[in-house]
Amino acid sequence: VHDDLAAPFDSNEVRFFPVAITKDGKSGRAAAYIDARAVMDRLDSVLGITGWQTAFQVLEHDTRAVQCTLTVRVDDLWSLRSDVGYPNEARDAGNADKEPLKAAYSDALKRAAVQFGIGRYLYNLELEKDWLLVDEHGRFLEQPRVKGQQANAGDKTGASAQRTGPAPAARPTAIVTPLSDIAREPSLTQRWLTTGRPWMK
Repeated sequence: VHDDLAAPFDSNEVRFFPVAITKDGKSGRAAAYIDARAVMDRLDSVLGITGWQTAFQVLEHDTRAVQCTLTVRVDDLWSLRSDVGYPNEARDAGNADKEPLKAAYSDALKRAAVQFGIGRYLYNLELEKDWLLVDEHGRFLEQPRVKGQQANAGDKTGASAQRTGPAPAARPTAIVTPLSDIAREPSLTQRWLTTGRPWMK
């Protein structure tokens, strides 16, 4: 089960954003990430829809810090992990337009899932170039590419191409996402499992 949870994601599910930008604003350091929906899909596919649960708690209203406790069932035994998520940037905590709680909920879920191995390999993903040119909005002008991966490869290494229009027929090589777009995931609405305990979807 651990190997299935920790398996690399399809390349079109892995995205990149500039985790740091140089003082002159011309280059950004690329970091890979997956969105919360990819985590949920992985949990569903490996454990089944009734094989995992989440519980969320807002720890700090000022910073919008949110704790996620992720509980999974393996061989009829339940195991849990917890971690804390935050808005994409500290200055977004009080900006309703940036939907800081939504971003923090997603971040917390992904961080808790990493403790079960989901997406952990992304922290050690080696790119051909760590620093890439960016425009004035923080968008990459170059496509991040995983070291050793051929363009348009269909493997599960984690690089895919920037989405600028309709999806091309061939699998892309890198998705690049500006910081301002990362929080714009579908809202997390509460549902109930057959156990009667809430989870987030």
